[in-house]
Amino acid sequence: MAIKIVQSPADVPGPLTLPARVEVAQILRSTKTSEPVTITYQLPDDSGLTYDDGGTTETRKETVGRADTPLRHRLQIVRAKGSGALRVTIDEQILDPEGEVLQMASFDLFVR
Repeated sequence: MAIKIVQSPADVPGPLTLPARVEVAQILRSTKTSEPVTITYQLPDDSGLTYDDGGTTETRKETVGRADTPLRHRLQIVRAKGSGALRVTIDEQILDPEGEVLQMASFDLFVR
């Protein structure tokens, strides 16, 4: 199982005013005809930010094929505590069905 990130998620233009919807676009490709993956987006625990469900991890399930597979995920980010401007790095992991990390990436956003 080999997943390749053809186009990584880009840094989010900003600054963003919270709550904000962030669209993450990327392109993935697999060496298999069809491969299920789980993609997680992790906010730093100490950032004071959460997703709209109150957690710091957002998960999406996708199927990636041999052809370039464009993906778009919308993440709703809110401020749980604190105030002021903040630069945050969101870490992304792409996992196979067994939970093994296949790829990792990260992207930045700036909130005020």
